[in-house]
Amino acid sequence: MFEEIVNRPSRWRTFWPDVSDLAGAREAIRLAVWFAYLAAILGVIATVVTLLAGGDLLTQLQSVLVFAIIGFGMQRRSSIAAVIGAILVAFGIGFALAQGQLPGVVSPFLLVGMINGVRGTVACKRLARAETETAATS
Repeated sequence: MFEEIVNRPSRWRTFWPDVSDLAGAREAIRLAVWFAYLAAILGVIATVVTLLAGGDLLTQLQSVLVFAIIGFGMQRRSSIAAVIGAILVAFGIGFALAQGQLPGVVSPFLLVGMINGVRGTVACKRLARAETETAATS
């Protein structure tokens, strides 16, 4: 019982999984995929609001499509999709700050999620390569 209290995993691990093993890397990817789909869903909501306000529909739909594709790519363990997602979110936050606005409340969580995608996809490839090399030398 005492060990459970002392060795309790940090709550931070919920948003920043340990990617030193394959299970942790997959968890980081899963978290990133959920955040990418969350961004797409929030984009759909923004599209509906834009339509009601008479705004530009095409711009909103592009962001929805991009994040849906990024989420799909990360499900396939694509490092390129993960890096593009992290860069897009970081640029979005930077652009908002450059305009003198605060980024959305979800933006920092989305950035952490996309960075987890990069961590997870890179770790998956590295661990799979190491596993293959170990099996080849055995």
